[in-house]
Amino acid sequence: MKRKWNRVRRFIFKPYYQILHSYQRVTRGFSDSDMFNGDMFMASQIAGMLRWHIENGHGAPGRYAREYDPCCEDFEYMVAARNFEYDRYATLFEEYAKCGHAINDKWKRMFGGLTDDEVHDMMTWFGEHFTELWD
Repeated sequence: MKRKWNRVRRFIFKPYYQILHSYQRVTRGFSDSDMFNGDMFMASQIAGMLRWHIENGHGAPGRYAREYDPCCEDFEYMVAARNFEYDRYATLFEEYAKCGHAINDKWKRMFGGLTDDEVHDMMTWFGEHFTELWD
């Protein structure tokens, strides 16, 4: 009986929570439901920012310059290198936001997600490039 009541209650109050969470997103940028899975929410936001830089960005950090181009004159190459790397990591962040953390490779094949090594690589890259996400 208790399970049935909880199911009915969720069905009845679903519109209320949808409105409440939408209001919270408008007023403070995130909702209570976003904070219950905050890591996945932040991963989706970071993926969105990286995709925005790929589509709308007009600058590129100097680290994407070629070794023989210290004055950063080959700007098209820098943008292409930035877009390639941002796309790679945006895909990783999107996968994490969608499926979360995979326990092992078998789990990843069956359900998706990222392994420990992929999460470590993704977060190391983000830590090194955090200050360069400008435009």
